[in-house]
Amino acid sequence: MNRSPSLCLAVLLALGCGWLVDHAALASDGEIKAGAYCPFPKEGEVPSCMAPAQSTYGEFFSSLDATGAPSAAEAARLEADLISGVDRERSYLALSSLTYAYYRLAQAASQSPDARPELTERLERWNGLLSAAYAESADQRFQSAVREAATDLHERAPSIATECDGISGQTCNTTGSLLAALDRMDQRGGMRTPLTHLLNRVIGERPE
Repeated sequence: MNRSPSLCLAVLLALGCGWLVDHAALASDGEIKAGAYCPFPKEGEVPSCMAPAQSTYGEFFSSLDATGAPSAAEAARLEADLISGVDRERSYLALSSLTYAYYRLAQAASQSPDARPELTERLERWNGLLSAAYAESADQRFQSAVREAATDLHERAPSIATECDGISGQTCNTTGSLLAALDRMDQRGGMRTPLTHLLNRVIGERPE
């Protein structure tokens, strides 16, 4: 699908150069359609096209804004939507929302890494969830979106120190560990496992 530079610029300006949303994909007739991951903007750009994700996961964003972290119940709902694969467009919204929240939590954790260890635990959990979503999906387009989100986080979000899996005493970081996990899957030709196993391993017991 070809896009003229002038048309793309007009769309970006109209959307406020939007960020992390069920991406505005420009059709040949100029209509904005959902269904992909929208990359991080440049510094200072306004993430105005988060509106569809905020509409779908309003309570998730409200709790994130109010307390600096999403509630357990709302996070569990979004996590399940990301990994279920039942509604792919909803999975993109969940991916965009979770990536935005990951960025926010990483910023908060970097300012006081010892004060709120639960933030680092949440980021590690989300690394596992994003890795599981990548491994489980048979949709290469969605896998590319997950990798793009992981790359954006690695380039733009603060990296929080964490212990490396299976390597005692060695220190890794959250965003680097996520990219490394995706790379290992690619090198091994994929690591697809039953969805129920992934949900039990990554999400665990969800609150009522």
